[in-house]
Amino acid sequence: MSHVYNSHSSDDIQANNAFDVASLVLYGTNALPVRLKILLDRIFCTLSYEELLHLLNEFGWTHEDYARGYIHEVSLTWLNLFLLLHCLIKFKV
Repeated sequence: MSHVYNSHSSDDIQANNAFDVASLVLYGTNALPVRLKILLDRIFCTLSYEELLHLLNEFGWTHEDYARGYIHEVSLTWLNLFLLLHCLIKFKV
């Protein structure tokens, strides 16, 4: 009985599968643990550069941020800004 891990090479990974894995790791995060970065590196090496850039952009990461392992500047989204203002008004700071 062969294991699922051994039955597929990393070359068989399609862009949509890479997107699914990346969404679990990159969505809502600003930094990557080393082991997860290694996993993503192995998956992303099967993608074209354009596919990689598109995938990273979907989650707010640049190629430079990904190479560094963390997002250098965290920009406030409108939702984050609204929540921050709501907290400030609530506590009258």
